[in-house]
Parts: sequence; C-alpha cells; structure tokens
Amino acid sequence: MIIIYSPYFYPEYIGGAERLAYYTALGFKKNKIKVSIITLGKVINHYIYEGIDVYVLPLITSEENKKEISIAELNFSLDYLQPVIIHIIGLIAVTNIIEYAARKNIPTSMAGMDYSIPCDNRTLIRGNQSVCSGRKNINDCFNCNLESGRKRDKILATIGKNSPNFLNTIFSDVGTKLLGRKFGSQLYFWESFKKREKVREILKNNLNIYIAPSKFTKDVVSNYFQKNKTEIFELMYPLSEEYLKDYKKKINKKQLIVGYIGRVIPIKGLEILLESIRLLDPDLSIYFKIYCPNNNDFVDYRLNLKNKFTKLENVDWNECGVLNADELKIIHSNLDILVVPSIWQEYLGFVTIEALSLGTPVILSDFESQSHFVQNTNNGKLFSTGNSVELSQVITDYYNRKIESGLPETEYKIPTVEEYAKELLEIYKKVI
Repeated sequence: MIIIYSPYFYPEYIGGAERLAYYTALGFKKNKIKVSIITLGKVINHYIYEGIDVYVLPLITSEENKKEISIAELNFSLDYLQPVIIHIIGLIAVTNIIEYAARKNIPTSMAGMDYSIPCDNRTLIRGNQSVCSGRKNINDCFNCNLESGRKRDKILATIGKNSPNFLNTIFSDVGTKLLGRKFGSQLYFWESFKKREKVREILKNNLNIYIAPSKFTKDVVSNYFQKNKTEIFELMYPLSEEYLKDYKKKINKKQLIVGYIGRVIPIKGLEILLESIRLLDPDLSIYFKIYCPNNNDFVDYRLNLKNKFTKLENVDWNECGVLNADELKIIHSNLDILVVPSIWQEYLGFVTIEALSLGTPVILSDFESQSHFVQNTNNGKLFSTGNSVELSQVITDYYNRKIESGLPETEYKIPTVEEYAKELLEIYKKVI
C-alpha cells in the first residue's frame, strides 16, 4: 500500500497539487499497486473518487498555534492502512506525517510543487527580480522578504493576524505605531520563519526521496539537501492519456488567437498581458481569449481586471470552473498560442504542459525553471519577466510568422500517468 498525502483534494479543491496527487494515484493503480490518498478537512471522512480511496483527517491547532493533523486520527488511519511508502505532495500540516513515518521506519518521498523548501518566499525571486540559487544567509532571506513586497505577510505582520499569541499585543494598532512597519514585519517574519524552518528541518532529517520536475529545480533543491540523506531525482509531471490523444485545431489563417488560462491573482501577471495588448498595432487581426475561475480568490482584483479587459474590443473574457480534458481540447483547438506571463518563479505549470501536449506553443516569463520548455523554438518563446513591451513584440512576431508561413507543431515529450508511476516505482527500488 502506498499512501499519497495531499493537503487538499477533489472535489473541494482542484489545483496543481491535487491534480498531481490524483494522477500519481491513477498511475499506481494502472501499475497494479494499492494506493490511497490522505487529505485534510473539517471532520474525519472517507469517500471514493474515481475508484481511489480518499481518507479525510481533521486539522487541529497545536500548542504552538500551528495547524496540524490530529495525531490520534493519523495514527489510527495509518495503522489501519499499513503503508510501505508515504508520498507527500505539499508541505501544509506535514510534520506529524513525517514524524509518524520516522517512528515506524516507513520511507517517505516528496513531489515538489513550489520552492518552499529552499526559499521562505516559495519563489526564489528576489525583490529585484533576479533568481536566487538557494539560501546562504537567513538575514538575506529577511531582506528579500521585505524587499519583494509580499503584501499579505506585511499586512498580517502589521495588524497581528495569524502571528504567535505572545506577539498579538505587540502588533496592536498602538504597537504598530510605536514599533513601525519594518520592525513589526521583522518580528512577524522571524516567528513565522521559525515555524516553517522547523518543518523544513524535519524534512531534511527524515525525507528519503525528493522528486523535482526539472533540472533547474533539482539543482536548487540538491543544494539545500546536500548534507542530508535525501536523494533527489528529476521527473516531469505527468498528464492523463486524455490530454495526449490526437485532435485537430480549428485555425483561421488570417488572424492570431492568443489565450490565457488560469487564476486571476497578482502573481500571474495579467496586468503585463493587459498592457501588452494595449501596445499592439490595432490594425493587426490579433484576438485574446481569457479563461479564469469565478471563485473567491482576490475578488476585487479580478473584477477590476475584468472591467479593464472587457473594455478592449479584441478580448473575450470567460469565467468558468475547473476545465477537464475535453473542455481544454475545445479551447486549445481555437488557440494559436498561450501566454503564461507570471511574475513569480513558476515551479512547473500544468497549464503549460497541457498546452504543449495539445499542440499550442507557449510564451513564458523567462524564469530558468521554465526555459527547458522552449529549447525547441517550435514550443514557444521566453520574454523578459514583467516586460509588456517585449511581450507585445513577441505576440506581433507570432502574428507575422503565422500570416507568412504558419506555425509549426509543438514537440515535447510528457509522460503518461502510468509512465510516471512506473518511474517512481523504479526510484523506490533504487533507494529503499
């Protein structure tokens, strides 16, 4: 029995981590391996999703004011399931799982979904937009945290929400005025950092295997784990076979259709795309299709951007739920290129690999974590992160290329869920 731990899961929440958890479980099943998923919820529960057993364990608040899985429920569930390996996807409330595995001598592996382990900001992006190759001095991390403007953390630090209990009085309105924003942020940073560092140290001391989806990520994480027993492997995220089946694009040769698929939150860089559209020659037949969820994430921000985008005549704004393979095929059949203008270091976006598997080139922010996607120029192109002028020019170049000679087919090998799980099993055999 292999246990996959994902802090959130279908159908309550669907994002990259949830999809990777589902695809990994599906791949194990196709390889005839028993597998169950453990996830978090308000109350203990069990249900079956697409033939996979899902066990929901409740969160509790520990004495350190930290959210963790109930130890009693965790022990009961894992003692019952008797896992031979625990595969982790996501760091939320992971401490008790890692410690349980250590007590029982159960090997653990982790598939990374962001840079939480080597970077307290989870992005490896400094305030000046340069890429950090891994932490060297914790003071540098604080200065980067402050400089890079994580507004949420700064606001929380200033008003005291989610800070440790003994700091609540310090972070009152009066305390903020007395201490100042920088000192308040510094206190919050150090307290929140200590919590996260404790989790990271537990992982460094106990994690057997870390799965990185790209060479860049493997190098960065290897640097962090270099003095520990954790072995690092590179393995690209998989896609369900549904995304890999042939289908035909419906392309109008006299115009360029540019797509964006994803959430409307500040780190995704939609303002950059908006400004690049305004810079385009209005006489060119370039049209944009935006597909985004209608949810509670940054509602005011989304409505503000929606208002700006829908004022443009060449933009079609679509709010929808999570898109399945058939829906994505319909969308991509009408797209020439996809833009992913993120202003933070994307780990490995499912949106990008879906596009490539469905024959749509991608224009990506030029983070090193993504550069391997477009080494073959048929697959797309990089532009300088945050540079709307350059993005506008890249889109114009694609338009001219299409009108003159057409766009080539993408060429990128993406593993199926069965292939991905088979590779994981081979890694387990080597290490465990």
